[in-house]
Amino acid sequence: MTGKYVNKLVFIKWTGFAAGLLLLLSHIPSWGMKVNPIIIILCIIHNFYGVVIIILKNYFYYRSRQGGSRVFRFVFTNILWILIVIFGVKNFILTDYNKIHYLKPYAFNKDSTISIDSFLKIRDSINSDDSTGNIYISSWGGGLRSTYYNLLWLKNREEYSDGDFMKRVVAMSGVSGGSLGIHLYFSNKKENQLDKDKWDRAINSIGSSNYTTTDIVYLFGRDRIPFFENMVRDRSVTGISNYWHTITCFCTPFDTTPYQTYWRDGFNRLGYHPILISNATKTHGQYGVACSAYMDSEKFKEVFKGATNMLSLTDNLKSLSFYEAFSASERFPFFSATASVEGQGHYVDGGYFENSGLLSLMHLREYISSQNNKCDRKKDSLIILGNSKSNYIESLLFDSTALLDSIKIKGETNFKSIFKGILDTDRLAGFLTAKYVLNEKSIPTKFYTLPYPLRYNELIRALGGKLDTKKKIEHARKLIKMNNKQIDALLNFHYNGIASRPKRSIRWHYAYPSLSRYLSQSTVNYYHAVVK
Repeated sequence: MTGKYVNKLVFIKWTGFAAGLLLLLSHIPSWGMKVNPIIIILCIIHNFYGVVIIILKNYFYYRSRQGGSRVFRFVFTNILWILIVIFGVKNFILTDYNKIHYLKPYAFNKDSTISIDSFLKIRDSINSDDSTGNIYISSWGGGLRSTYYNLLWLKNREEYSDGDFMKRVVAMSGVSGGSLGIHLYFSNKKENQLDKDKWDRAINSIGSSNYTTTDIVYLFGRDRIPFFENMVRDRSVTGISNYWHTITCFCTPFDTTPYQTYWRDGFNRLGYHPILISNATKTHGQYGVACSAYMDSEKFKEVFKGATNMLSLTDNLKSLSFYEAFSASERFPFFSATASVEGQGHYVDGGYFENSGLLSLMHLREYISSQNNKCDRKKDSLIILGNSKSNYIESLLFDSTALLDSIKIKGETNFKSIFKGILDTDRLAGFLTAKYVLNEKSIPTKFYTLPYPLRYNELIRALGGKLDTKKKIEHARKLIKMNNKQIDALLNFHYNGIASRPKRSIRWHYAYPSLSRYLSQSTVNYYHAVVK
C-alpha cells in the first residue's frame, strides 16, 4: 500500500504472466488435475482484468495525445468497433465451422457384438436356477456426486454377495453422472478384474480426483479455438478421457473401441455382465439411447419407443466409441460442451429429458418379458439409485406418506413460481420413481439414496408448504431427529474404526457433498462412512 507505484505495476505484470502460464500448463490433464479449481478461476479473473485494463488505458492514452504510433492510435481509438468485428467473426466460426465438439465415428462390425436375443439365451444358460429373481437398476444423474455413489454402492453390493449380485442383474440404465457410474464400474472391472488393489484404488481415485479444472480451463481456453480437432478434443471428451486414464494410467492411449464391441469384450472376459444403457437429451425431437446389446433399426424402434439410436451411424457401418457414447449423457450446459453426432444432431445432459434412466430401462424390460425366456416378469425387481438431498428427502416421504396428505400452501411470487416450474428437471424422473416405488403391484422396488443430515426447513421446502397440524409437525421433527442421529452413529462408527485416527475433530473429517462436480477428501470420507 505504501510502495512505489512502478513496483505495483511490475507485480501485476509478472503475476499476469504467471497466471497465463498456469492456465496454459493446466491444459495438460495430468498437470491440471493437481491444481485446485479456485486457483484456476482466480487466474482467469486476473488475466481478464489485465486485458480490460490494458485496452482501457491505451484507449485513454491515445485519445488524450496526438503522438505515438499511428497504427496503435487508430486501433485503440476505434477499439469498440474492432472488438465487435472480432467477436462477430469468432461467433460465426464457432457456429458454422467448429468440429471439436463432434463425437467421432469409428469403424463398426455387428459381428463383433452380442445381440439382445443372444444375450437372453446366454443369460438363460448362466441362470439355470428358476428361483433366482431378475434385477433392473436405474441411476439418477448428479455429476461426480452420483458417479462416486454408484461406484461404491455397486462395489459394496457385489462384495457383500460374493459376486452373485451382478449375475442377477439384467440391465442397468443411467443418466448423467449415474450413467458414468455404471459404465465406469464396468470398465474398471473389465480392465482391472485380476488386480483387486488396482480396482479399489481406481474407484477411490475417481472420487477424490479433480476433473473440474479441466472443464474450466478448456471452457475459457482450448474450446475457444475451433481448430485442430484431431490434435486436442473439447473439454467433455478430454474430461471423459481423464476417467479412462484414472482407471488405467496416463501413459495408456485413450480407448476408441466401439461401444457395443467394448461391452462384448468385457462380457466375455468377465463371463457375464448386465446390459448397459446410457441416456441423453436431443436438442430437437427425440431423446438418445445407447444400448450395449446390439439391435437392428426395427428392433430398436420396437424396444425403445420414440428414441434415437445414438450408436447407429452411416447405415450402421460406423459407431461411437464406448467412452464417447456414454459421455453424451453427462453434458450439463456451460460446464460441458454439447455433443454433436453427424447425421443425428446435438445432445445435452440426459437429465433435461428424464433424470433417472427409468423410461428406457422399463421399455427394455417390457421387451425382455415378452420373449420366451427364463426372465420371468413375476420375479422382477427394480433398484433405483438416487444421490441428491432432494432424492433422500423424497425417499423419507415415501416411507412417511402421512406427511403428504395435506399442507398449507406457502405463498410465492408469480415470477418465483414460473422459474421453479421451468428449472425443475426432475419432474418426469420423480413421477416415474414414485410410480414404481409406491405401486408394489407394478414391480417390487427399492429406492436407495445417499443419506444426508436434514433440517426442518429443508423438509418443508420439499413439501412445498407448511404442515397443517401440530401432530404432523411433531412427526416431521421426530423423523429428522432420528435421521440425523443415525447418520451421526454411522460417522462415529467409521471414525472409531480408523486405525490411525486423524488429530482433527470428527466434524472436520466428514462433510456431505455440497457440489455435484467436485468432491473434497472430507466428502470422500463421508461416502465411505454412510454408503456401506
